[in-house]
Amino acid sequence: MVDLIKCCLVLGRSKASGARWDARWVLATSLAKQDFTWKPEAWGIGMLKKEELRRKRHRRLRNRVIGTAEKPRLNVFRSLLHIYAQVIDDATGNTLVSASSLDKDIKAQAKNGGDIPSAELVGELVGKRAAEKGIKEVVFDRGGYQYHGRVAALADGAREAGLKF
Repeated sequence: MVDLIKCCLVLGRSKASGARWDARWVLATSLAKQDFTWKPEAWGIGMLKKEELRRKRHRRLRNRVIGTAEKPRLNVFRSLLHIYAQVIDDATGNTLVSASSLDKDIKAQAKNGGDIPSAELVGELVGKRAAEKGIKEVVFDRGGYQYHGRVAALADGAREAGLKF
């Protein structure tokens, strides 16, 4: 019975709603009569994937973090094998500077593109390239990732290269 109530609450129907013959109600009651264990991921309800959750966090973050021509946005993207950084002017939508662990300079120095030392090298490289273009201050956009590990190492490398944020 508890599983039936859980199913009905998640599906948006209360037991006394009068919609007992709704297809979802029939499905929920038939599942509750069986040995049904409650698994929201089996229904696709309430369990968003990690990437969807990161994108959701990034959208919320982007409401507050906006790059301008004077203070562009330093964006970070992290994959399992590599890390990427871009300095973006949001007013025009142009990427001013970019660097990644796929660049030849970093591939020669780091054996793996998805670790903390290579993230620090990417941060230093994007900082040097930004300094060459005359960019001294940026707004840091962590891309919905935790400020920890590779993201923090990239930020530290960019600070060492002279970027302020």
